[in-house]
Amino acid sequence: MEESDSLYAELLATAREFLLLLASDESPRAILSKLSTTPCPIIEEHGDSTLLPFVGHPFIGIDQVQQYSELRATHLRIDKLNLPSSCTYEKSSSSEQNDHILTDTPIRRHHEDIERMDDEIDEYQADGWIVDTNTNAVSVVAHGILTSLITRQQWDSRICYRLLLVSEKRREAELAEWKVHRVDSWADAPTVRYTPS
Repeated sequence: MEESDSLYAELLATAREFLLLLASDESPRAILSKLSTTPCPIIEEHGDSTLLPFVGHPFIGIDQVQQYSELRATHLRIDKLNLPSSCTYEKSSSSEQNDHILTDTPIRRHHEDIERMDDEIDEYQADGWIVDTNTNAVSVVAHGILTSLITRQQWDSRICYRLLLVSEKRREAELAEWKVHRVDSWADAPTVRYTPS
């Protein structure tokens, strides 16, 4: 396996794991464990801040990202998130089942599935994911079913994610692992606006 193929696979796996974790309402601690410490993490959902209280401004640093997670958990539920390559998160409708069902079919990397985007930069596209091994960025457009926990309105949404990843060691003796440094997202908006109390 070439070094760029290995890097591609590592970046893609890290991004997919993080997005499924973000969708599954895991504890903020689980999400924070996937984020970089240096440089500090940044999460920003771009859009109109009157839609939801966590939209429209960046959350910078561990404390603010934790605040983002709490605001998001209070105001929004992701009922389903379809990522390319048969990778799906779905909230269970039965209280007897586990809350989260993850269907994750491994990505098959066939020559015809991967298109070399440009010979000058290391960017690949496979099954709807764009992985730039030069800048360590991963982008994808997902389809979600979202519910406002305040208004109970449910809507279909396309969500565009762009993640910047960094290689980080927590301790000197450890091997470096990929962490999410920055998450930017853009989504279709609900029709009802958020009104602060």
